[in-house]
This record gives sequence, structure tokens and C-alpha cells, in this order.
Amino acid sequence: MAVLYAVVKKRAETIKYAVNSVAATNADFLTFHALHKGLGGEALMSTLGGNAVGAGVSFLILQQWVFRDAAPTRMRRKVSRFALGVAVSMAANMALMAAMHHGIGMSAWPARISSAVGAWGVGYWFNKKVVFKKTENESSI
Repeated sequence: MAVLYAVVKKRAETIKYAVNSVAATNADFLTFHALHKGLGGEALMSTLGGNAVGAGVSFLILQQWVFRDAAPTRMRRKVSRFALGVAVSMAANMALMAAMHHGIGMSAWPARISSAVGAWGVGYWFNKKVVFKKTENESSI
């Protein structure tokens, strides 16, 4: 049990990021499903809508819980950097979705899941190192 506790404590940020990813992905995919199947929206536009909702959920969880970085003085910078990361991620996600769904004829859901899985590691790195990066002054506080 002590070994498990040590592993969880050492990897707490990564585990919390994974929990955030599950919550944001659920919001993303529920929105995608509602738009695509419920409202009959096209797969790519439904992906865009799902990404946007998932990104909003993710930012709130990352800021408040994962990285515990609620410094209001840097809010504008965090939001703009997060938006940049989301835009790059969404472009890659959309390109991969289009290639798999329209290019090779893969069904919408398998293509959507594959494109989301591919972006997870890059998103973690970007958020940790660019968006919620603490300066040396903040690290000692």
C-alpha cells in the first residue's frame, strides 16, 4: 500500500491531468454526439463544437485543480496561450479526423477517438510548460 501511495503522490499531477482529460473528453464527445447524431450536424463541424466545449471544461479544471494556478495577474496571458494551444490541437485534430473519416472512409466515432488520443501527450506538455508554467518567483511562493 505504501508503494502505491508513493507512486500516486509522485505522479499526482499526471493523474489529475488524466482525470481532467476524462472530464473534458466526456464534455467534448457528448457535445459531438448531440450535434452529430441528435441535431444531424456534419462530423467535422460537430467535432469543432465538441472541441470548443471540451476546451472550456479543461481550462477550468486545469487552472483550479491540476496546476492550481489561479493567479489573476496572469489570467489574460494564460487564456491566450491556452487558446493558442487549443487552436493548434484542434487544427491537428480536425486534419486527422478529416483524413480518417473523409479520406479513408473510417466511421465518425473511431476516427474521432483516434484523433483525440493522439493529442493527449502534446496537450499535457503544452499546458504544463507553456500555459500554466510558473516563473521562478512564483515557484518560491
